[in-house]
Amino acid sequence: MFNNLYYGENSSTIFAFAAGAGFAGLAYPVGLGASKMAGLVLPGVVFPSNMNPSVPAIFQGSKNALPANIGTAAGSFTGGMSSFVPGQDAGKLK
Repeated sequence: MFNNLYYGENSSTIFAFAAGAGFAGLAYPVGLGASKMAGLVLPGVVFPSNMNPSVPAIFQGSKNALPANIGTAAGSFTGGMSSFVPGQDAGKLK
């Protein structure tokens, strides 16, 4: 809508809304799938390089945050792809 006013274009806001909603709807499942796949490949727990021998090893590791970050990045990338879809002229949709 801003482009129509600022640049004098005749782009369809309905098409832009539908494309944005479609990519936004795909963003969550793509991010979840990427996170699960990364979790299968990467270790679930990361241990420090200098482990304390007086503390059990199960209490020294921390959860690996990389699979969740990969999923977030993949979902954000998918959701933002709608801005690269060229718009349709409003006259062509009638």
